[in-house]
Amino acid sequence: MTAIETFKENGIIPIACSLNNVPHYWVEFLMLYAAGPDGYTEVPQTAPADWVKGLETFKTLRDLGAFPEDTDTVDDAYVGQLFKDKKAAMQLDGSWYLGGVTATDTTVVIPFPGIEGQKAEAGAMVGGISSGFYITKKAWDDPDKRDAAVKFVMAHTNKDAVQKYWNGNGQAACAVEPIDGMSPLAISGLDYSSAATSISAPTDARIDPEAYKVIIGGIVGISTGATSAEDVINEALTLNAERQAQ
Repeated sequence: MTAIETFKENGIIPIACSLNNVPHYWVEFLMLYAAGPDGYTEVPQTAPADWVKGLETFKTLRDLGAFPEDTDTVDDAYVGQLFKDKKAAMQLDGSWYLGGVTATDTTVVIPFPGIEGQKAEAGAMVGGISSGFYITKKAWDDPDKRDAAVKFVMAHTNKDAVQKYWNGNGQAACAVEPIDGMSPLAISGLDYSSAATSISAPTDARIDPEAYKVIIGGIVGISTGATSAEDVINEALTLNAERQAQ
């Protein structure tokens, strides 16, 4: 909150975020830090108080003036450019975003600040890998090909390969060390990921996609006070239960 006020006083948008387009990262981290990993990863029947508390933080941040004035109408690409142009001070995004940042000497990755009364420990993170190397069943079932296929995958996913492909920023795949010539941004990203105390899969990995859309679609209303976080979460969980039962 101190950072938000300070940036505002200096004419800088505190947080680059499109609440109508991609508020996903804030949804996940606010719920994770409010509920802690165990509460965050459960799929309840009705809105947990911690989830409600996490999403209500959107209104707190909006009331402070943390987001762009047009956060309800602009898209994610627009606010991302605000951050890259240093018209906005902070952005919460995935690890892949680092590759598009050109000011690598004056941009750093810092831990999520958390929220008051949080249940998550410092170092709690949202993450996961949804792509990678796969071995076909045909190759696995062929004794002449299985060993070669396994060796191929291992060759591309070991520590040395990850450092070569990802410039040292590959903690999600395996533990790596800094390499020569890494920028301050890359080093800070590696330090951040290395400090993980827990990594939890995002909410859309646990509930029906249509139910998840209800949460995302309700963020603008929650941030303005037009909609309660509890109602939005209950609507999503009810829809999730209905679709899971089909």
